[in-house]
Amino acid sequence: MTGKMDTRTDGDQHSNDIRVAILTFPMGLLSCVFAMQESLMVANYCASQFGVRKKHFRAQLVGLDALGTQSFSGARVEQVNALPAPDQVDLVLVPAGPPPVIDGGSLQAWLQACRPMADWLQQVHAHGAQIASTCTGSLLLADAGLLQGVPATTHWAIEQVAQQAFPQVQWRVDESMVEHGAVITAGGGNIYTMLLQQLIQRHLGSDVAMETSRMLLLDTQGERQAVYFRGALDVRYEHPKMEMMKQYVAQHFRHALTLSDLAGATSLSERTLNRTCQRELGMTPMQFVQRVRIESVMHSLQLTPEPVNKIVWEAGYEDLSSFQRLFKRHTGLTMSEYRRRFGVKVYTHDEEESMAFEA
Repeated sequence: MTGKMDTRTDGDQHSNDIRVAILTFPMGLLSCVFAMQESLMVANYCASQFGVRKKHFRAQLVGLDALGTQSFSGARVEQVNALPAPDQVDLVLVPAGPPPVIDGGSLQAWLQACRPMADWLQQVHAHGAQIASTCTGSLLLADAGLLQGVPATTHWAIEQVAQQAFPQVQWRVDESMVEHGAVITAGGGNIYTMLLQQLIQRHLGSDVAMETSRMLLLDTQGERQAVYFRGALDVRYEHPKMEMMKQYVAQHFRHALTLSDLAGATSLSERTLNRTCQRELGMTPMQFVQRVRIESVMHSLQLTPEPVNKIVWEAGYEDLSSFQRLFKRHTGLTMSEYRRRFGVKVYTHDEEESMAFEA
């Protein structure tokens, strides 16, 4: 595979083209790399159709090794360009890095291998370029110091790894996309399509962005990553006090809980528990309880036909209307929308017998 595919149209003769560098690095996901490159090619085509000839994307794949690099799948990206001078790039796209099953030790080894790239990102940022990452690529931005003390998102499955490696970042993994200054971070999976659509709209206009989305059949609505979360109770926390708190919440979240209850269960003061929880989990103890309750409702909406008010009550909430607002704020969907989207059909006994007979 070659990184020197020409993404330009005849509009690239203009000096105000958007100079784009798409990073390639070890363990990266090629599906994301080439989707980024080809989406910009389609955007250039759509821009030509709309007569937007004064500005196009001029994209190239760049990396540390001119001979290419090996991706997560084992395939290689070959003949990539060297990292351009920091003042010769307008937009940097950082694709998905290592898979979201990475552990802390493997992450540090990957970051060490990519350290020259992190240094380059610092310089590019200092020269005013926009930098946008998706999925675990945000960890490279964090290592470059570009997310220090600011909100950012990443793949929801590495929330704990990210929090432990970079506690100074305000991780908001329930969000699909977070923008702060010239840096945009996007979540996992195919959320990079939302990121690209926003960048195309910003640089080439809404008409071009919409036509590109139509050409590629992209969902432009998007949704919060929270709808895909693995249950907070399914995670094993390395910090023993956090594991103790999780076990206590698992047993008692359906009842009224206070910070004092959680502090007592972990043998910590309320202040120490708050500080430890925010450092280890990126949230307060009561926010953790709230997340467990919301995920309990999500689980029931997926797998049972129970009425919504009963599900909410069994999760520890008495005020249905206030919980409906909380659920929408957390997931971006109403409870009925969530059930329609993710619910599993629950068959009656008669329906099961009918299907067995037909088989």
